[in-house]
Amino acid sequence: MAGAQPKPGDLMHPEQRAERAGKYFAPEPSTPVAQYVKLAFGGGLLLMALVMFAVGDAAICLGFLCGIGGAVLVVLGLIGLLNYAEARRRAYPRATDQEMDAWLYGAEEAIAQMGYRRLNIHPTELSQGRRPYLVFYGIPELFSVLPFYWNRGRDGKLRYSAYKIMIVYMSNWRLPVYECVLDIATGFTIRDSTKEYALGNVDGMETSADRVSVFNEQWKPGSDGNSGGVFSGAIGSGPNMGAQFGHYTQRQIIKLLVSGRVAVDLWLGIAPNEAIGIQGVTEPSSVDAMISQLREHLREHSGAAYPDGNAALSGPASPSGPDPTALLMPPPSEGHTTEPIRQRPPGEENEQRHA
Repeated sequence: MAGAQPKPGDLMHPEQRAERAGKYFAPEPSTPVAQYVKLAFGGGLLLMALVMFAVGDAAICLGFLCGIGGAVLVVLGLIGLLNYAEARRRAYPRATDQEMDAWLYGAEEAIAQMGYRRLNIHPTELSQGRRPYLVFYGIPELFSVLPFYWNRGRDGKLRYSAYKIMIVYMSNWRLPVYECVLDIATGFTIRDSTKEYALGNVDGMETSADRVSVFNEQWKPGSDGNSGGVFSGAIGSGPNMGAQFGHYTQRQIIKLLVSGRVAVDLWLGIAPNEAIGIQGVTEPSSVDAMISQLREHLREHSGAAYPDGNAALSGPASPSGPDPTALLMPPPSEGHTTEPIRQRPPGEENEQRHA
């Protein structure tokens, strides 16, 4: 989720940015087709009423009814158009999906520099040859800090009015973490905090996701019952045709354990191209890639992850010594034997009983 993004509207006035970002979360009104239909039918009924009034006494009653019905439809149509105009005023001008992403990712460098200063991190303590820090964008757990809204963009991605940002710096002797909440409308950070732990006290990391597996009911198997199937549906397209299963993931949680307790936790948002997975597609997730880098960093500095990498790679494929299957058998004890049980032929039990 981290990385360079287009930055449209960087020179936008703060008030204009706040207005566009706030209206991004207002529902977009749909075209008032029903209101136009009401106006058209109402106008037609009013015109019919005028014609009937002109005909004479026999059609006056019918014309009166048409006039009332037409007037009601016209009034309802006008009220609907006024509501539509008010909804457009609340929803436009609104920020685009690209602007919302630019305001989020564009603040990454400034927040990272703030973390450098707050944690007093020196460049020499960072791991060489890899990224100096990892940025995770999450969802604030306390929505009472400021008004919190969310909306799904036209690209299918969920976007929020505020984000909890966690930066983990890849130090060689400690685990410094900087956290803050970014308000997209103003670009200000609030509720920032620092955490610092010795790498030797970090017990590990836990992750979980709200993954939901989906079975594609429109998938049709091939002649052999499995391969060559085709389908048409929401799960996959093009080269992914033939996938029978998929999954949908919207959020996942990352937790860092220090001295046996949860010290750092964050709800992570998932990019739209990472939310839906197709069976057989192995494109790496940027969030999973950063989690893997953090896992590797913790393993390298735990002192017990790779005691002898060469020996581990060059060892025998199967264990040496006694037969491994012998380890599965219980040890001999009084009243038990490791020999296989002999099946008695019919009648032997009765013969022993008579004896």
